[in-house]
Amino acid sequence: MSTHPGGRASAYTASRTDHPIDPRLTTALAAVRLAARGSRKDFALDPQPIARGGQATVFGAVHKPTGARVAFKKLGSRLPDAHARMRREVEAACLFGGHPHVLPVLDWSLSYDWFVMPPADGTARHLAEELSEPAAARELVTAMCTALREPHRQGWVHRDLKPDNLLRFDDRWVVADWGLGRRPRGQTTHPRRTQVGVRFGTEGFAAPELAVDAHTAGPAADVYSIGQIIGWALTGTWPQQNVPLLPPSGPWRTIVRAATLHDPDRRVATVDALLAMVTAEFDAPTEPAARGGHLLPAVRAGNRTALVELFRLAARIDLDHAFFRDVLVALDPHHLRAAVEADPHSVGEVVRAIRSLYGSGVTGSEAADHGRAITWLLTIADRAGSLPQGDLLDDAFDAVLHLAVSERVSPDVHGGIAAWLSSRTGDAASVIATVLRRSAPGPLLPGLADTDPLDHRIRLALRPQQPAGAGNPTRPPADAAGPAGPAGPATARRKPAGLRLPAVWRRTLLLLFAIGVATVVLVPLGTLLDDESPRGTSDPAAPQSDDTIAGLPRVPSDLGSGMQTFIGAWDRYPNWNRCRSGYGKTALTGNFPAHESQAGLPTNSSYCTNDGNLTLMFADYRRDTFAKVSRAYFDAAPPARPVGGEKAPPSGLHVFAWSPTQRALVWKDEDSLSLAVAVTDSPGTDLVELWAKYPPQ
Repeated sequence: MSTHPGGRASAYTASRTDHPIDPRLTTALAAVRLAARGSRKDFALDPQPIARGGQATVFGAVHKPTGARVAFKKLGSRLPDAHARMRREVEAACLFGGHPHVLPVLDWSLSYDWFVMPPADGTARHLAEELSEPAAARELVTAMCTALREPHRQGWVHRDLKPDNLLRFDDRWVVADWGLGRRPRGQTTHPRRTQVGVRFGTEGFAAPELAVDAHTAGPAADVYSIGQIIGWALTGTWPQQNVPLLPPSGPWRTIVRAATLHDPDRRVATVDALLAMVTAEFDAPTEPAARGGHLLPAVRAGNRTALVELFRLAARIDLDHAFFRDVLVALDPHHLRAAVEADPHSVGEVVRAIRSLYGSGVTGSEAADHGRAITWLLTIADRAGSLPQGDLLDDAFDAVLHLAVSERVSPDVHGGIAAWLSSRTGDAASVIATVLRRSAPGPLLPGLADTDPLDHRIRLALRPQQPAGAGNPTRPPADAAGPAGPAGPATARRKPAGLRLPAVWRRTLLLLFAIGVATVVLVPLGTLLDDESPRGTSDPAAPQSDDTIAGLPRVPSDLGSGMQTFIGAWDRYPNWNRCRSGYGKTALTGNFPAHESQAGLPTNSSYCTNDGNLTLMFADYRRDTFAKVSRAYFDAAPPARPVGGEKAPPSGLHVFAWSPTQRALVWKDEDSLSLAVAVTDSPGTDLVELWAKYPPQ
């Protein structure tokens, strides 16, 4: 038996008869395998190829000694990397080809420039129509998972699962083409062949971490590819790089979402776990509440893993009243606090689902649960505020106010909300004040603004805002007539002669008044651009006042900037508080706290903020300016602590440090010469995952 240069024995270089023969091979193909001797002269190739790839071409061929039809794959490149990858493909097929769902090799060249395999009936790509049925998709998923089980156990990772590498052979699906596969650690023949930071695999199906360091990727990378293949099969759409392709609804959507999370540490970790999830969705008790109920005993026994699994289950499913009432509400407060600490992202997903679940149109016994839901949410909000988890606190208290409008919520529950508010201080009070201004819940909490103790920001947010233009309520309208005298209405409105000033005085006073108004307006505008927000928000344009201005734009399309196609999807973001024309750093001139240098001015610029932890800025440019400003953002240094999908953003996106405490995500549209930047300081906000919810149209 020969060895690798490093001295490790390699099973695939042993005698060809040492390798197991798949008993499902036909007699003719088994004969080809037994007669294999690595001789090119044993095969007569068809004139035209079956398929062409980047480095190899596949021909139909006849094995001359037996007359059997085979597929003959030969290299079209003499590069060492191409030979090494074909060698790897042969090795994996020899090691695992005895499995019914792994395509075997029948013969190969000792120089690894060709090999022979059974002829397939087609690829998943060619047979896409039959995969649109859920049962057919499940058959394909089961084949992939079982094919990868043993390779993963031995330390192999395929790294290039895609429809073209899934073949239909002998009425079953088989995994083929291990050329980009990773051998077990320590058995790599050339460590530098897979370079850090170089895109790897097939765009749309390759896991995000493969673009960061494909050499260290594990089985979760193959799980991601399986998830994208499911999405492709059920939607008929080719996936975008690093953007989960979710089916529209149903169990498959839940499975794909869990398999394609950007962070591999949060993704379904193994093919066995993915198969178990498929079984749970389609075979095991169909009611989510029953599945959640099975986890409750372990949670109550202090099993933190079961607690996290329970909330992740709740985040994946279409949450219903039974699951919330019978499972989540059954948790003790200390379990809720522990869940916030262990997995705030999943808890946030559940909180948002509860807000939708308990809408104002709910009636009957379901509406009677509002009080328990509010108490549950306040427990979540309390722990989120103390960690701190600003996004989760915002979502939880927003849901509380949404539920509290129900007529079936008792005064005692409203009193509990008021008592909870009275104890908020610090950054938590700032987040709560933002939610209160956004929701205007004054009628729900009468008199609270005048009680003590109460944080001043919450107090201001609770007080009714004076309508724009309101003045002295005792002053009569400007055109109101006074008592009509003998001279009529005109006489009644005549000003006393003693109040008329000389013209030069009037002009001087008007000039002074204009200067005063300009000062009042421009000083707050300058304050908007102060990078050190005293409220600790991520808004680069955070105002220094707690007051809001009524009647101004609240979503991006209200600004009428002409960029609706590029940015219009962000109208669906539920928590915008205000939108304005860009100014200073919010104008996207290439100048931001970590890069104090202007690259160019936009044609139009605007920004929207939730006045908490998210600001979205967008602008369009002339062509020469667009290139300069784009470079300023796309060349900016990455943040010190990227979150989740920010570690490997999709093609066309770049995550960078906006300031020492803020992270930013930039994307662009070359056709419209438009640029957008989202900024946050929240460690719980994954900007890439957020962007995926509102991609350009």
